[in-house]
Amino acid sequence: MIEVQPLRQPWRQPNPLLAAFIAACMLCGTAVLQALLSAPLPAQVAASEAHAPQQDTARPQVLFLTHSAGFAHEVVKRPATGLAIAETELSAFAAPAFRVRCTQDCSEVNAAALRDVRVVVFYTTGELPISEANRAALLAFVREGGGFVGIHCATDTFYEWNEFGQFIGGRFDGHPWHQEVGVLVEDAAHPANAGLGAAFRIHDEIYQHRELTRSKLSVLLRLDPKSVDIARGRHADGEHPLSWCSAYGKGRVFYTALGHRPEVWKDERFRRHVLEGLRWAAGLEQPQPAPPNATQLLIEAALSGVALPGGGDGTLHLEFEAPDAAALGQVRLGAGATIHLSGRVDAAPLADSCGAIVGVAAPSVLAQRAGWQTLDVVTRRDSAGLRRITIALNGTPVHTYVALPAPAQEMRLQCSGTSLRFRNIWFVARTT
Repeated sequence: MIEVQPLRQPWRQPNPLLAAFIAACMLCGTAVLQALLSAPLPAQVAASEAHAPQQDTARPQVLFLTHSAGFAHEVVKRPATGLAIAETELSAFAAPAFRVRCTQDCSEVNAAALRDVRVVVFYTTGELPISEANRAALLAFVREGGGFVGIHCATDTFYEWNEFGQFIGGRFDGHPWHQEVGVLVEDAAHPANAGLGAAFRIHDEIYQHRELTRSKLSVLLRLDPKSVDIARGRHADGEHPLSWCSAYGKGRVFYTALGHRPEVWKDERFRRHVLEGLRWAAGLEQPQPAPPNATQLLIEAALSGVALPGGGDGTLHLEFEAPDAAALGQVRLGAGATIHLSGRVDAAPLADSCGAIVGVAAPSVLAQRAGWQTLDVVTRRDSAGLRRITIALNGTPVHTYVALPAPAQEMRLQCSGTSLRFRNIWFVARTT
């Protein structure tokens, strides 16, 4: 009898090497599958990068605090995962210039963390849980050259900390208007107002403020009183500044009252306004070309004297260079409005320091730098008919809303001096 053996297929023969290879592939495949399943979604990656410490040191870092100890605005309410609207938008439009670290943890405002930060941004309300030591660290950070930016409700913060109100420039005192309003550009030369023209309209919640002293602030934007029922406000003069800036020691403070509504955060005008405010606070502002509504003044005419359009109320921008300490000069705008220019570097502000108003006031701070420098002068008549003048030297306010001793009259520009050079002189007349 012949015994029939089952057919043995060569490819089914046991092979130790093949078995080991298959097992390894199965193990590897399981690991890859697990990695894919556990990998964060793109939105989660973006959120984690915004929260995590940044390793990129090429761009300066912004610390964006959105803690709501009082009213929580819609734009800073975080979803279950990811960032709030304001955090997402600021991180996006500031990305070309800054690394943005978003947090709602007030403990991150401390001396150690601030060493790696160029600008601190507040979109906050109420009495923030920041210790006295960390409050002092924040003020010291700005005083020594850091930047601070407050957006919208930042003035609705720290009512029990008196120094903060003085630091930011004013305190929230209600929002009488939530509608489309007209906004007047007070300072056409400030980079935060680039592209805004003489005025614009926007739909947002509009704040009024108390404890706001015009003589300590350089006002950038203000509410057009003709665009609202001004009687609903609390200021008899109808003055409602909406954006301003100031020097604080060696540092800079910028504030804008806009930014309540989610759609405002997607408005390119607001985004540029805030981005350029960030750059300014960081000391990284870009030179501003003459806006379309400016009158370009010929250097030769300016040197010999030229009447300023609109009687002189408006914004004057010029650039000058003082090549050495002996360089001296003046920018004369009319009786009582002569600005002293100098190449001398002083240890403290003096009556003849660069930026002083001759016979009126020394500059509040020293703001000179090497090379070409910028001088921006905003003049306007107040409700009493007095001419007020605000001056920024190299972007830093050195005089704010100073009353000139001479009565308001037509202003003429004259530039003169020894060794001084002038360029890019333009003027935007006030139309309202």
